[in-house]
Amino acid sequence: MPATDGLVRTLEGTVVDRAAAGYLYLEVEGDDGQRVWVVSLMKDIAIGQRVRVHSLGARRDFTAKKLQRTFSELWFAVVNPVPSSPA
Repeated sequence: MPATDGLVRTLEGTVVDRAAAGYLYLEVEGDDGQRVWVVSLMKDIAIGQRVRVHSLGARRDFTAKKLQRTFSELWFAVVNPVPSSPA
């Protein structure tokens, strides 16, 4: 079983993909163009929404059995919507 890396990371970006299977899996593209998959308990996040991700740790080669998918890296995180700026 792959070990948790123990690194706390933060990322702000836009949700580009999502999958729900008990938990919410989000692919977030950071402002630097890097894409990261995160899993969270948060449910009300949509594709195209800006979010702030606070990772509590990560796993490599994590298999989500309900999704029948293996993620090369998955962050376990708290995800919060970023309030939109007034126009």
